[in-house]
Amino acid sequence: MARGKNTTVKVVLSNVRIKTGTVNDDLLTEPMLIDLLNMNVAAIARRLSRINAPIYMTTGTLTLSGGSYSLTSLAIEKIIKLVDGTLGLVLPVPPADYENISLLISQNTSSMYYAQEGESIRIFKGTTLGAHGTITLYYYQIPTYATLVTEYPDLPDSFTSLLVKMICADVYSYLNKGQRDAGREKEISDDFGEIEKTYGVAA
Repeated sequence: MARGKNTTVKVVLSNVRIKTGTVNDDLLTEPMLIDLLNMNVAAIARRLSRINAPIYMTTGTLTLSGGSYSLTSLAIEKIIKLVDGTLGLVLPVPPADYENISLLISQNTSSMYYAQEGESIRIFKGTTLGAHGTITLYYYQIPTYATLVTEYPDLPDSFTSLLVKMICADVYSYLNKGQRDAGREKEISDDFGEIEKTYGVAA
């Protein structure tokens, strides 16, 4: 379900066309504008997840398949934590330390570690631990892309004005042969700064 509840994609794009004077611009098609909307929703979501805003936070249950746990069914922006329902927290291991996992286990027989390998996760546990319970992944989700103008953007309504500004900036760049407007870019940057302050992050 989309996080937007009140403003449809059609209304957002209509606002963009009015503000940019492109109501009758046939070259700027509806699918193109929907693509711009989706890319900007994703950009906002990425910034929110980077400052640990809980808006896109969610969970998923992982299933063991061929020695690893698949992530292919989850739209993951950033992993928060991995928890075994029986054994507790699973500690992350940087990919560069993958070769040292067996050593870590031998030194910490009651600890668990996971390493992400593309779209799968491998979990390694100490020898004193019992069987795994349910494996729950906590993560920030990539927003769902809209395909129809009757849908709602996967973005809370409080960010709609920022979304409109960002799409407008892209459209103005299109109208100006790819040249970005520094004033508009600063206004968008300032808006992000205020959002960061809201979530306790220094601008």
